[in-house]
Amino acid sequence: PAEREKARKELQQEIDKLQKALASIQAVQAGVDGRYEEALQLADKASGLDDLIKAEWRAAAGRWRESWEAVNSEVTKRPNDVVPLAVKIFLAHQWLEREPTVKSKETPATNEEETPAADEVLPVTLESLRADFESLRRLAGHGDLEAPLLARLASVATQLELAADWR
Repeated sequence: PAEREKARKELQQEIDKLQKALASIQAVQAGVDGRYEEALQLADKASGLDDLIKAEWRAAAGRWRESWEAVNSEVTKRPNDVVPLAVKIFLAHQWLEREPTVKSKETPATNEEETPAADEVLPVTLESLRADFESLRRLAGHGDLEAPLLARLASVATQLELAADWR
C-alpha cells in the first residue's frame, strides 16, 4: 500500500506537470490567434511562460494598467537587460498610438470621449518614451536590429527621428 501510494503521487505529479505544459502550449496558441483573454486564462494554469509575453497579451486585451505594472516590474528586476526595456518601449509606443491625447504632457484632450478613464491612463509621454529609448541605445549597442524584439522598434526610432541604425 505504501509503495502504491508513492507511485500514485509520482504519477499525479507527472500528470500535473504535463497539464501545465499543455496549458502553456494552448496559451501561446491562443495568443498567436489573437485570443488574448483566453491566452491569459490558460497562462494562469501554465508553467514557464515569461511575464513579458503575458504583459503583451494584457495590453492587447486592453488591460493596459496591469500590463504596464508587469513590464515596469521586470525592468526594475532586470535593469541591465535589453528585453524588458524593449518590451516597455514597444508597449509605450502602442499606448501613445492608441491614446493620441496623452502623447505629451502639454497636449490637452479636446473632449471627454478622447480622454481615457483615469484608471487606464498610463504615465507615458513622448518624452518618457525618448528617455527609455536612450537607455535602450546604451544597453543594445551591439544588438541585432533584425531580431524581432528590436526590429519592431524601427517605427519608434523613426518617430523619435533617429537613424535606421539607432544603436
